[in-house]
Amino acid sequence: MTTTFLILLTLFDVGILIFLFILLQKKQGNEELLQDLTEERRLLNNLKNEIKSDIDRSSELTQSQVKKMMKLAAEVERDANLSKENLASHLEEVFTEFTQKLESPMLEMTKKHHLLESMLRKVEFEKKRLLKAIQKGEKICKFFHNDLPYDELLKDIELKKYEDARKLLTQGYSSEKVATELGMRVSEVELLESMAIGS
Repeated sequence: MTTTFLILLTLFDVGILIFLFILLQKKQGNEELLQDLTEERRLLNNLKNEIKSDIDRSSELTQSQVKKMMKLAAEVERDANLSKENLASHLEEVFTEFTQKLESPMLEMTKKHHLLESMLRKVEFEKKRLLKAIQKGEKICKFFHNDLPYDELLKDIELKKYEDARKLLTQGYSSEKVATELGMRVSEVELLESMAIGS
């Protein structure tokens, strides 16, 4: 808009010059009109110079503001990048520290868990042995009891032993282990095993 105004002022100035030129050509001695026009021309030049000066100042001010804004944007971006890097570094340190603090207790818990499982298996095995010993003790007590015949009692003991052997074999125990556990000969246990496979 100001550029258009400057162009109009320049055109008006040119028009005045042409008008002055024409007046001088005709040699009309109207000096007052000539002085008025000269004064108008001087005022227009002053106005044009002031507008140009204002435009230059505004342009310099705008350029200065743009430079300041670009500098501020660069600082904000640099600060954001530093904050991002610091946050990432801090998070990594916290994660590493947390992992290190948990790793040892987790390994300890795993070891204790395995130890506990092993102890439970042993307890279960000992419980079975104890039950068998109790059953044997009951049978022995019956042996000393006069109401039961001796032959029948021995038969019950033998049948129970074979039944226990079959159970242990189905649980995956070896023939030697079963024989040792129940006080039987290995050949008897192997015979039971072959009969169980055959049936």
